[in-house]
Amino acid sequence: MNILFVCTGNTCRSIMAEIILREKIMDRFGENDLKSFRIESAGIMADESTYISSNANKVLEEFYNKKFDSNRKSKLLDSKIIDNCDIILAVTRDHKKFIESNFCVKDNKLFTISEFVDECCDIVDPYMGDIEIYRGTLLKLDYLLNKVLDKLNEFGG
Repeated sequence: MNILFVCTGNTCRSIMAEIILREKIMDRFGENDLKSFRIESAGIMADESTYISSNANKVLEEFYNKKFDSNRKSKLLDSKIIDNCDIILAVTRDHKKFIESNFCVKDNKLFTISEFVDECCDIVDPYMGDIEIYRGTLLKLDYLLNKVLDKLNEFGG
């Protein structure tokens, strides 16, 4: 199953979601099951010369007590990435609307993260915020991605 997370710059929320879901799959099912997933992230306005934000990387390392690649560069969303996914999970309704307006997306493929799990909230952008804001974003993503993982079985995951 190919899952894509989308936000604005692909330096905070979407890359955090990508890493968190990958860690959750490994924790719950093991490394072998992780191979049956391709989890990616991209940004609708990403600058491909930028890296994961230092605060995003710090809270991920703090939460998982391990190192992550701080040299991970942002990816700009394009139609090739869209075409190669089974599920696209946008972090906000505005990101979802942007994708609907600018890309051809098959039915039942595009959701906000919260919509996918029957919640109704956007994940606020922590960009340029202090470490506490990033911790809050990580905890919100962690909560929602537990529910995403449970629901993936309905989509053949």
